[in-house]
Amino acid sequence: MAAPLCWSRRELLAASVGFAALAPLTGCTLSDPTIESPTAPQRAPSADMRTPPARGPAPAPTRDPVFTRAAGAEQGLAALAAAIRKRKGVDADERAFLKFLEQAHTDHARALAGPDPATRPTTAHEVPPTTISIRGLSLATARKRLAAAEAKLSSSHRRRAVEATGTTALLWGSLAVAAESYASAATGDPPGTVDLARHRPVSKLSDVRAVQELVRQQHAIIYGYQLAIGRLSAGSQGHRRAVGGLEQHRQQRDDLIAWLTRRSHDVPAAEVAYVPSVVPTNPRTATRLIRRMETALLPFCGIWLAAAGSAGDRRRALKALRSTSRTAREWGAGVRAWPGYVD
Repeated sequence: MAAPLCWSRRELLAASVGFAALAPLTGCTLSDPTIESPTAPQRAPSADMRTPPARGPAPAPTRDPVFTRAAGAEQGLAALAAAIRKRKGVDADERAFLKFLEQAHTDHARALAGPDPATRPTTAHEVPPTTISIRGLSLATARKRLAAAEAKLSSSHRRRAVEATGTTALLWGSLAVAAESYASAATGDPPGTVDLARHRPVSKLSDVRAVQELVRQQHAIIYGYQLAIGRLSAGSQGHRRAVGGLEQHRQQRDDLIAWLTRRSHDVPAAEVAYVPSVVPTNPRTATRLIRRMETALLPFCGIWLAAAGSAGDRRRALKALRSTSRTAREWGAGVRAWPGYVD
């Protein structure tokens, strides 16, 4: 059985405030090892074989227009959020949320405008600013327009995530989940937000290793939910939601185990016990533990999406990423610019 890729599950729950546990994954390969063709010895070329000097610069590679259009759509949403933010009647909390949307969509646009969007080089590529007028619209109508535009963009990104492969699938999937979370927040109470962080490269695993890691995480989260449920008042909304979340994670774990079993791969066993980062002693600390665990699960869903080898598996991985993002927000986690990444 392959050794765990990162910290023990005891340590992971103890550090579930963030994603440091994923750092050692960097450098793994996305697919099974392959043997590269050996390089034959090279002779110095004779005078008549030397390459003639190049004439002018090499033509720039052709950009995929899908990325160009998507960058424009993201920049348009940044402009729409900016226009709403400047309207009278917007309170401080909503203004902060709209400012975050400006920054997040601009970051998305920069990544999509880069030469290799899947690597997310968001700092070096500026996108021409866009201005949108909402003159004549009420504030409520403008918010609805923003929510509808976010939902439409999320649907488009989801389709591309399933059609793509590797880290490009994660790129589209992350954008889709982000837009989905913004759409649900655009017309309600402004949610908390997570500041944009420096990009960290995606850890690339085989689809089997990605699923095995996710099973390990599900074992830990199930244990954590059981601890938290015992500190939530029976019959309360939080208790009912936690019981539902526990059942959902059990089902996800069982589905992943069945996936591994069908392919005759090792199934990671659960540890006897885990040490949580927050010891739940009351409803407040129980809520905090669940929020941290769900947040910590997001990058593992993202790695599975990047590793998935078929459209069906990408749909399942994307569904897991969407579900985990929604659950984390239900427990009070802020919306993110790049859900599914280690950032």
